[in-house]
Order: sequence, then C-alpha cells, then structure tokens
Amino acid sequence: MHHISVSTAHPAKFSGAVKLALKDDISFNFEVQVFPHEFFALSLAKSRVTVVENSWEEVREIIKKKVDDDLKVEGSGCFETISHR
Repeated sequence: MHHISVSTAHPAKFSGAVKLALKDDISFNFEVQVFPHEFFALSLAKSRVTVVENSWEEVREIIKKKVDDDLKVEGSGCFETISHR
C-alpha cells in the first residue's frame, strides 16, 4: 500500500499563503511557477484527516493500528486503494 505525505515546507503545501503573499505580483502564476504537475492529481483526491493530541505515543498507536489493519487486508487477499492529499 502506498502512502504520500507532504511534510516539508514546499510552497505547494501552503498554496493559500503563497498566493496571498504574491497576489499583487502580476508576473506570478502559482500553477505554472510553483505547483508541481505531479501534485495536480493529489489536489483532486479524497483527503482524510485524523486529529490527535500533541502526543507521540498517541500518534504511534494510530500508526500501529493502521499497519495492523493493512496487514489484515493484505493477508485476506482483498485490496484497498487509499488516496491521500
């Protein structure tokens, strides 16, 4: 199963802030100059968010549960497709 996580400070992750900051620059085009073409499909994909406390232990438990669930699906011969944005 493939997961995509955008955790760096790439300007595409903060498109709203970048567009707002450069809105008066007539030569600026976010989609052409900043937005990677590989991100376009991700921008259309379903997004799922899990809100957790500021606790590495809680994050660890969520990840362990997800891995266990994925392994059960994998072992059953079923396939699950998940898209992340």
